[in-house]
Amino acid sequence: MSTADRSQRPVRCVRLMDWQKDFVQITEGAFAFAARTEVADLMLEDPRNFMSVLHETVSHPDVTVLVYTEDDVVTAALGFSCQPFHWAPQALTTQELFFFNLSGGPHAALALLRAYEREARSQGAKILNLTHLETSDPRVGAVYRRMGARPAEHTYMKEL
Repeated sequence: MSTADRSQRPVRCVRLMDWQKDFVQITEGAFAFAARTEVADLMLEDPRNFMSVLHETVSHPDVTVLVYTEDDVVTAALGFSCQPFHWAPQALTTQELFFFNLSGGPHAALALLRAYEREARSQGAKILNLTHLETSDPRVGAVYRRMGARPAEHTYMKEL
């Protein structure tokens, strides 16, 4: 491969979110994520409220947001927090808050998931929670299983 061919490749990386640089792109991705959920009508009923909650969530000191960039443009992101596991409070568990992949392809998803696992481990987590929505691509579950995860529960929702 020539040097010219290499220079045409996008520069890809996974890093922690930069508040000033990434928040608009995170917002766009989070809206896309929310629109795919089973409670999209409720979540997006008031876009200003959604923005306020998102801002509060990603700025919380216990929340970590990892971004995947191509040529410094966020194409995928994953936000999570670590907290004591309810049934074994001495162990930390992660709670995935959002995970979207706008245009980064499968390599972006895998890179973010690997970074999520490394970052959670570095924060002392013993359990990594991976969310699979009913509206998720069916291949997501297969990727989670290849990472060594196993199905643990299935949550049902009913709007009241």
